[in-house]
Amino acid sequence: MSKYFHSKDNVMMLHDVHARINNIKRRIDDIYQNKSKYGIQQGDFESHTENEEFAKDSLIARRKE
Repeated sequence: MSKYFHSKDNVMMLHDVHARINNIKRRIDDIYQNKSKYGIQQGDFESHTENEEFAKDSLIARRKE
């Protein structure tokens, strides 16, 4: 009997994880579809991933728009 409840908990947890992943994917798709609205250009962060100052300045500039 405890195996049944344990399995049920796992299924519920996996369902929650699946729903969260789908939500994240939708949000990423929305951002990608609206990249011009947010001022995101191809390659903005590709060569600057380790440059925190660039990311900070870029974010500040986007917030001012």
